[in-house]
Amino acid sequence: MVAAMIGLVLALGSPVAAAATVGGVERFSTKCGVGQLVAGPDGNVWFSCFRESPEFSGRGKALVGKITSAGEVTEYSLPAGVGAGYLTAGPDGNLWFTFDNGGGEYGPVAPSSASAIGRITPTGNVTLFRAGLRAKSRPGEIIPGPEGDLWFVDGGPAPMVGRITPQGTIIEFASGVKSPLGLGGLAAGAEGSLWFTQVYVLPHGDEPGAVAGRLDPDGTVTPFGDAPPALGAPVAGPGGDVWFADDSERRGTIDRVTPSGELTRFSQGLAGIPTDMVAGPDGNLWFTTQRSIGRVTPDGAITQFSDCLTYRLFFSEARTIVSGPGGDLWFTNTTSRQLPSMEEAPSIGRVTPSGEITLFKAEIGPEPQSIVAGPDGRVWFSGGSNGIERITPPQAPVNTFIVNPGKVSAAGVAEVPVEVPGPGEVKLRKAVLLLPHKRTVRLPGSGALHVSPTTCGPAPLRLKLRGKALARQRKEGSIRVRVTATFTPTGGSPNTRTETTFLRGPRRGG
Repeated sequence: MVAAMIGLVLALGSPVAAAATVGGVERFSTKCGVGQLVAGPDGNVWFSCFRESPEFSGRGKALVGKITSAGEVTEYSLPAGVGAGYLTAGPDGNLWFTFDNGGGEYGPVAPSSASAIGRITPTGNVTLFRAGLRAKSRPGEIIPGPEGDLWFVDGGPAPMVGRITPQGTIIEFASGVKSPLGLGGLAAGAEGSLWFTQVYVLPHGDEPGAVAGRLDPDGTVTPFGDAPPALGAPVAGPGGDVWFADDSERRGTIDRVTPSGELTRFSQGLAGIPTDMVAGPDGNLWFTTQRSIGRVTPDGAITQFSDCLTYRLFFSEARTIVSGPGGDLWFTNTTSRQLPSMEEAPSIGRVTPSGEITLFKAEIGPEPQSIVAGPDGRVWFSGGSNGIERITPPQAPVNTFIVNPGKVSAAGVAEVPVEVPGPGEVKLRKAVLLLPHKRTVRLPGSGALHVSPTTCGPAPLRLKLRGKALARQRKEGSIRVRVTATFTPTGGSPNTRTETTFLRGPRRGG
């Protein structure tokens, strides 16, 4: 009788048929919050992580771990007081990391926890190197360089660029720029050179400036001209050129520097502020902006793609981008979910060389930050939670989807947005109203309720609340509904999933 009193006009489709998920995500648990991911020289994916102490927030133990293609996780403890900041695969078959002890989450500065360069073997043996680092050293990004060495930036007083051999010998080189504020990233250039960016202070309190710097194998540092004050990390491009994304708040440009130091800025066709950049497998450079994925050719022609980037909140945006398997590019999306009524599902995206974008949102954990193409041909990502996720690049139309919170009008008409990755058909199979004390009521209906989206994005299923379901929504402002739906992409196979969501609308009290 209760089901007859609490009504929602829905459709109950035909029995659900089992089908394979295309574009689904696998999740592997860890015992620590995962930071950076890198593809290891041993065929595994390696990661930095931090296990917080249950007694003291922000204190705990740092680890470096690896995960095999079969999903087997192994974690290795670092020495007390040491944490892995930046992590990279070394040319010697080991993993290398930097540790900058600024008195942060790994504890106070102490002789036993001074900044260091670390090496960890595939079997977990850790060696720290400090000899050669100056006092108050703050090593940051580290990359493999020419001739089998590794190079790193040192953001301590008077920032430097450092080199460490596989045996652990460290040499640092002054950047040669007066009044520095800090160094950007590193990139290996042509003929054994390294490139970096540096921000510096201008006199009289003017806005900071920046330069691009080249470090030759003999240690000679050559700065090249003034550049925008927010010059990003360098990226090695085709033909020996080095590229930078300028993420200045006032304007954005894509900058190219030749091996001889000739700087050219490109802005024609650029909309938005570029953030991350990567060299693509198609011979072009690719970058992210808040609302698009961009491509720039070696001669500076810019094209941006935004189809299917359906961000609902202002601070949601495309962020980190990497070159992935099959010639595609993959990227993470940062989101902002401060309020229950303002929700944005975490996601990662794929863009083809032609600019076709697919967003993956189903079953993705907390906001992805680090993303890497794994040695197994899959894409791995993580967002700081106790887990690592993996997606196999789909070879057929993606059939995963999510159910977003819906809105209810004053007349009781509800829209439940089913967000799909592309065109197809969405059918609502059933809905269950969730009541207090774990009670549930199946909401009956008749006929077939479906919608046929012609593109990616929300496909709204329009429903009608009746009886006590409508009364409860008007009294509480929202009700919880468990929805079972099937999405069949055009040319693909059906996928059925069940999700719980909210229907929110005007609250009348009573």
